[in-house]
Amino acid sequence: KFPKTGQDSASGRVVFYSFALEAVPAETDAPNNRATLLGYALEFLVPGLRGLSSLAFAQAAYTVPSSVVIEATDSRRSGQGFVEASLSVGAGAPQPVRLDETPSKGVFRRRVTLVSPDALEGPDRFRAQHGDLLTAQYLDAAGTASTATAGVDTIAPKITTVAAEPAYNEAIVTWETDKETDALVKYAEAGVAFPINRTAYSGELSTSHEVLLVGLLPDREYVFEVVSRDVAGNVTTDNKDGE
Repeated sequence: KFPKTGQDSASGRVVFYSFALEAVPAETDAPNNRATLLGYALEFLVPGLRGLSSLAFAQAAYTVPSSVVIEATDSRRSGQGFVEASLSVGAGAPQPVRLDETPSKGVFRRRVTLVSPDALEGPDRFRAQHGDLLTAQYLDAAGTASTATAGVDTIAPKITTVAAEPAYNEAIVTWETDKETDALVKYAEAGVAFPINRTAYSGELSTSHEVLLVGLLPDREYVFEVVSRDVAGNVTTDNKDGE
């Protein structure tokens, strides 16, 4: 789906299925049937079309410090300007959070900040540490409660077994991580003024990474480093100690 939770798009919204709808059973019980799948898509394309509400975080996990986006949809309160939700961190008591209406009517959003346990709290500032659970709650206009959760992860991924397999004018760079991350390789021809000026990227979250570098010149030496970022935003860079 596009755009992601917490983002807006002037060009509207899109849902793409990489398979035929006929591949989804039509007669099985919800939620594993075609009607439910299409219902989810319609609810995203036109929030509140079916009169339902929803609540979500923009990410499944966050590091500290970081910015947290909470989004609610409630068509019955379209045009109201804002709604009230609550957010609790770990074992802490729920705190009220005001979600302001976005240009998309019936879509309400707020950005709050997670800070370290020794930092000052305040409006829209919540103390958090590794392992905490973020819990947001919202009671819609029909009296239905919605709950959304996200984790707090402050531990950066560990990178191991970095290797490169060069060919005539390309190379494959591989490595492993101890948690699921994306994969970025920064590379350049050795000896240039700006050593790292090209990139190759894979957004697939995995623990085994393989990135293809293309457009290399034959019989030239290249330098590179790998970068892995987990879903919470923790980043680790590795160039094998300059090797």
